[in-house]
Amino acid sequence: MKVAVRFYGYVQQAFGKEDTDCRLPANSTVSDLVELLRSEEPRLAELFHSNKGYFTSVAIVVKGRVCPKSEWETTFLLDGAVVQFLPPAVGGSGLKNSRQKPVFT
Repeated sequence: MKVAVRFYGYVQQAFGKEDTDCRLPANSTVSDLVELLRSEEPRLAELFHSNKGYFTSVAIVVKGRVCPKSEWETTFLLDGAVVQFLPPAVGGSGLKNSRQKPVFT
C-alpha cells in the first residue's frame, strides 16, 4: 500500500523534504511507518527520543488526530492515508494579563 507522509517544522528539516510517499505492506501500523522512515533518514531517530516515557519531539497525526506513542503499534494505516509529522505546539497568546484581549487583523 502507499501512504503519503507530510513533514512540518524541524521534522521537515531533519528529513530534508516536505513530503514523501512510502510503500508499506498491507496491515502496516504507524510503528512500521516510523521504522521505515528511521531507516531512510537516521536523523529522524533523534526526534523520537523518550523523555521520562513521553515522546515529546514529534506529534504524528493520522486521520486528523494525534496518535500517541502508546497507539503506534495498534493504529493500522490504510492505502492512500496521509500521515503528518509535526513539531509539538508551543507558546501562547503572549498576553501580559488575562484582561487583555487578542487583536486579529
